[in-house]
Amino acid sequence: MILFDYDKAVHLMRRSGVDLLLPHTLLNAGYLADHWYHLVNTTVGPYTTFDVDESYQLLVGLPRDRGVEPFITCRRGAEEGEMYVWDVWIKDKRIWGPNVLPRSGNSPLGPPATNLYPDPYQAVAAALHERKLDAAVIGVEQSFLSVNMFEKLRRALPRAEFRDVSALFLELRAVKSEEEIRRLRRVAQATQGALSAAIQSLRPGTTGLDLERVLGAEHYRAGVRHEWCHTQMGPSGIDITAPNPGEVRAGEMIRLDVGASYRGYQSDLSPVIAVGEPSPQLCKVHAGVRRAMDAVLDALRPGAAAVDVYDIGDRIFKEEKLENYLLYVAHGVGRNVHEEPVVAPGSKWTLEPGMVLAVELVTVLPHQGMIGLEDEVLITRDGHEDLTTIGRELHTLPA
Repeated sequence: MILFDYDKAVHLMRRSGVDLLLPHTLLNAGYLADHWYHLVNTTVGPYTTFDVDESYQLLVGLPRDRGVEPFITCRRGAEEGEMYVWDVWIKDKRIWGPNVLPRSGNSPLGPPATNLYPDPYQAVAAALHERKLDAAVIGVEQSFLSVNMFEKLRRALPRAEFRDVSALFLELRAVKSEEEIRRLRRVAQATQGALSAAIQSLRPGTTGLDLERVLGAEHYRAGVRHEWCHTQMGPSGIDITAPNPGEVRAGEMIRLDVGASYRGYQSDLSPVIAVGEPSPQLCKVHAGVRRAMDAVLDALRPGAAAVDVYDIGDRIFKEEKLENYLLYVAHGVGRNVHEEPVVAPGSKWTLEPGMVLAVELVTVLPHQGMIGLEDEVLITRDGHEDLTTIGRELHTLPA
């Protein structure tokens, strides 16, 4: 499925002076193709192609001229199967891959490719030569492009000019399509349900690893992929966020910050839990952070300047005499758990319908722990829609 606004992509390419987008990461190439390869998130290591010992690459070519067919490189074997299962919309798949066993005789993928390229760079060069774009101005993700990969591209395409378009993708991804919103809504609600189950399971003696087991099980039960969990337990939670075998103690506070993914789209939620009667100081500080969060939420609407929204939240932190621990009060959520628009000082963004934000306000309560409230919202035509609400309350459990 085409997830992105094709006309906007063409406009941004024209503005950037490029003839073709050629991203190579799952973040942006996967966005154009609507593809996610599960293997790079295993113990093999993120963005590593294990059998050729270099950064993972998924090169997608999207020409500015919509009359020219896009193409995608595909490593023979497991990734072919992944693209088949999820029905990647780009039909011209340039198959490459050394050291891969022959395809099974009864494979649903059909006969194996006869024109097997030695690497994705040669596959790209062949595709661009056929399209008479081998001397084009090509937009690449310079922020993530290794020296080794860039040299291979230059050798494969000696007449081409390469230009960094990392910022173009930030702008293109900022406003979500209906399908992206559907996926984001599903994973956000799944994480809200997982957090609710984890909070209900929490007792003195529960460990951070116990909580992650509950979160993971509930995520998978809901049909999404568990990605990460911060368990900030008591005073040590100011500095230690990793899930750990430490036990929850009666009288302590805990902040959970949790994410999952569905079809390449992320969630990011954070509630605060008091185990036993919360202290008056905790209640007071939580109420101050909640006041700032409510003010930020009230300001979220189309046409609002992100910098003005930040100032609203930051002003209330100052009025409450609280430290504004983060450099923002909200951030975009999509294929990346933190992406544009970021609602921060100096931001140039104006909010638009279709933007999905994690509203996140955090402060430190010395000698007690971290208070961080985080929920997701969708900017709509007349305001915003709450995708989740679990991060706003101070959840209190019996000791």
